[in-house]
Amino acid sequence: MVTIVGKSPWTNCQIAALSDSQLAHLNFDEMVEIVLASGVSVRDIKCVRTMESDALVRLLNWARQWCRCQTI
Repeated sequence: MVTIVGKSPWTNCQIAALSDSQLAHLNFDEMVEIVLASGVSVRDIKCVRTMESDALVRLLNWARQWCRCQTI
């Protein structure tokens, strides 16, 4: 997928609609892209790209939940 600079291919509605099995099939770069696209607050954006996989998965799940709350 080609990403236009400054334009994310992920909307909050798309992130909110992701299932557990879809999240399980994402690679590291896709998880980072979704977390950054979600708009959740992170202290240091650079640290998202260097997180351990387990921490990134937890942040991804939190980002999905946050998007679900935003779409209500």
